Amino acid sequence: MIRRSIVRTTVLLTVLFALVPSSNAQPSACPFTVTGTSRSATIDAVVLARYALRVTGPALYAGVAPNTPALANAATLIAANADRLDLDGDGAFTPTDAIIILRYLVGFTEDRWLGGLLVASNAKRKLPSEIRDYMNAGCPAPPASSFATYFVATDGNNTLGDGTLAKPWKTISFGIGKLTGGDTLVVKPGTYVGLENFIMNVPSGTAARPTRVFAQQPMEVRIQSNSSLNYYDNQLQVSGNYVDVDGFIFDMAGTLSPPHIADIEGNFNKITRSIFKRSGNIDAYGGWLYVGGSDNLIEDVAGVGACRYCFGQGGPYALTKRNIWRRIVGRFDYSNASLPKMTMNTYGNYVGDGVSSHLHQNVIAIDGNDVDTGRVNAEFKYASFGAGKASTNVTYYGAIALNDHAAYAGIYASVNGSDNKVVNSIVWDVRGSSTAKNGIQFDQAGTVIERVTIGGVRLSNYVKSADPGELTPPPPNSALGGTHANLLSNAPGAVVLKQYGVSGTRWGEPGYDQLTNIDLWPWPYQDKIKAVFRETNDVPSPRLNNLPTTNNTKRGFAADGNGLYGGPITLTSYIWEYLGTPCPPSACP
Repeated sequence: MIRRSIVRTTVLLTVLFALVPSSNAQPSACPFTVTGTSRSATIDAVVLARYALRVTGPALYAGVAPNTPALANAATLIAANADRLDLDGDGAFTPTDAIIILRYLVGFTEDRWLGGLLVASNAKRKLPSEIRDYMNAGCPAPPASSFATYFVATDGNNTLGDGTLAKPWKTISFGIGKLTGGDTLVVKPGTYVGLENFIMNVPSGTAARPTRVFAQQPMEVRIQSNSSLNYYDNQLQVSGNYVDVDGFIFDMAGTLSPPHIADIEGNFNKITRSIFKRSGNIDAYGGWLYVGGSDNLIEDVAGVGACRYCFGQGGPYALTKRNIWRRIVGRFDYSNASLPKMTMNTYGNYVGDGVSSHLHQNVIAIDGNDVDTGRVNAEFKYASFGAGKASTNVTYYGAIALNDHAAYAGIYASVNGSDNKVVNSIVWDVRGSSTAKNGIQFDQAGTVIERVTIGGVRLSNYVKSADPGELTPPPPNSALGGTHANLLSNAPGAVVLKQYGVSGTRWGEPGYDQLTNIDLWPWPYQDKIKAVFRETNDVPSPRLNNLPTTNNTKRGFAADGNGLYGGPITLTSYIWEYLGTPCPPSACP
C-alpha cells in the first residue's frame, strides 16, 4: 500500500510541466501545511495529493519526512480544513485541488495552475483568476451557517453531548436527526448495534455540497444487527439526493427482512469504501445492496454471505439509469431463495429502456459456493454477473468471474436487452450444475464482446447466443480455452492492470468512463475485505432450503497460509497466481 501511494503521487507530479524552486511561492493564510508550521512542496504538496487520492494511515506520509512527528496528525488537520482546500469550489477537496496547490507551492504562475486539468462542471471557480482571488482572501471557509460537522462515538451521550469532537453524540440516528442538507456526520471507530444506529433519513445535499455520513477511519465502524427487522428497516437507506456515505461495515444477521441491507432509491449519491455482510435466512429477494435510483456511484465496496441478487439494481417497473459500480468484490456463500440468483444483477424494465446505461468497472465475483446442487423445484444461480430482462447499454469493463459457481454463464450479457458490452474481462473456472454452461451468454443482437479471456473448467461454449439462429463467432482479440490466463500480457485477451474510471466520478463527470493509468493492484482495502470474509457465517439451522449445507468462510483468497510470492494470501496474490501470473513486488509487496 505504501509503494502504491508513492506511485500515485508520482502520477500527480507528472502532470507538472517542470519544477521550479519552491522559494518562489508567496505566503498565504490558506491551510496548505499538513504539519501546522511552514510549508514545503516536497512535504505538504505530496501529503495533500495522497489524501486527495484517499490514501490513509502511515502510507499518507511514508517516505516524505520521517523525522517530522507532526505528520502523524496530518489526516486530522487536512480533514478539518477540507472545505477551505476546495480551491475550485466543486464541493470537495479533490486531486484537481491538490495539483493546483502543488503548482502554487513550487512557484508556478497562475496562468499555469490549470494546465491539463479538467475542472468539474459544478465548480464555482473555473478560472485561474478566480482561484487566485480565493487564495488571496486566505481560502475562507464557507459561512458557518451553511453547513456544520458533527461527531458520534460509542462513548458519546445524546443528552449531554453537543455533537462536537469533544462531546460527541452516542447514536448514529440521533446525529442524522440533527443534520440539515450539506452537513457532515463523522462516526468514530467502534461497533454500533441496533436500529438506532442505522443510516436512514439523511437529508439531501446539493451538487456543490452533498450531505455526508462517513466513518472517521474507513472500515473501522461496524453497524450491526442480530434481531428480527421490519421490511423497510435497512441498515443503509438513502431516498434523497446528493448524499455521500463512506467507510462502514454493515453486518446484518437473524432476519428475513428487509430484502437488502442497503436500499439506495435516491439520485446522485455515493456509497464508498464499505463492506456488506449478510447472515441467516433471507426473504425471496434478499441481498446486500440494491440501487433503484439513478446517477449513483458505488465504489470500493465488497459483499459476502447470504443473498439472492446480492448486488442489484433496476426492476420490472424501475426507471434506473447511469449508475456506476466501480471496484466491487462479491462472494456468494449460501441462499434459501427459490428464484433466480446472481452475484451482481441489473434487472431490466419489462417495457422500454427504463433500466439503461450502467457501468461495471473492475467488478469481481469470486470463490462462490455451489448454491444449486440438491435444490428441487427452484431456479438456479444463473450467472456471476447478469443483465436481465430488457436492460440496455449495460457495460462490463475489467470484470473478473473467478472460481465461482453459476448454472448458465459467468457473464449473462443480455436477456431481452440490447447494446450491452463485455470488454477486457475474464471468466475463469466458473463451475455450474447446468449441462449448458457458457463463459459468456447473450440473447440479443447488438451485444459487444471483445478482448475477453475465458477458460479453466470445461464449458459447453466460450461465448454463446441463446438465439439458435444467431451465429457466435469468436470475439475479437480474445483468448478462449487453455489452462492458464496471464494477467500481465494476455494478448490476445484481457489485460486487467489499471483502474477503470477516475475515482469518485459519477456518470458524465471528467474521466468517469476512461481507463486510467492508476494501478488496480494491490486491490484497495483488501486486508479489511479478507478479514470480514473470513468471519464465521454458518448456514442457519433449521436450514429452510439453504444450500450448500455448510459454509467454510476461510476459503479461496480468504484462506490461511501464504501465496506463491512468499507472503500471506491476499485478494491480489490469489487472483494473479490463480490466473498463472507471478505476483510482482509492486502488487504483492
